[in-house]
Amino acid sequence: MKRCCVFIILLVLLFSSTSIALTLNIQNKTRDIFDLSINNVIYIDDNNIQGPWDGSYEHPYQYIYEGILHAIDGDTIFLFNGFYEETVIVNKSINLQGQQQNTTIIDGQNNGSVITITSDNVCIKELTIQNSAGYQDNAGISVVANTITITKCTIYCTRIGIS
Repeated sequence: MKRCCVFIILLVLLFSSTSIALTLNIQNKTRDIFDLSINNVIYIDDNNIQGPWDGSYEHPYQYIYEGILHAIDGDTIFLFNGFYEETVIVNKSINLQGQQQNTTIIDGQNNGSVITITSDNVCIKELTIQNSAGYQDNAGISVVANTITITKCTIYCTRIGIS
């Protein structure tokens, strides 16, 4: 009788721990799928002058503003190496990622701040940012938001680096 009770208890423990492990595994897979669905990558390449343009790896947008326009919070805007002559307004919680710090360049053409960040939770990485205008409030990166991360960026020929 004692052996039978021990055997039943062991079976119950075995099945309950298996179901807990399966539940945890399912929850982790659901979380991974969810993370992938919100972390879309939108590609930008200044050399794609002929189109088509849809932001995919094969058909990247030509301009950064197009990628931001089509992005949602949590997306990554990936810039291939190139020379992007534009000023950029980041009004969504996105990652702006260059392919390589020294060869992915955003040039503001001496027209205001090069990048203006108006949304919280923005990350800027691996870019060279240059040529803001020379007025007092013009910057390489102008921040009007909270929780901004800037890493591996070179900022030069700007009135203020980061304001």
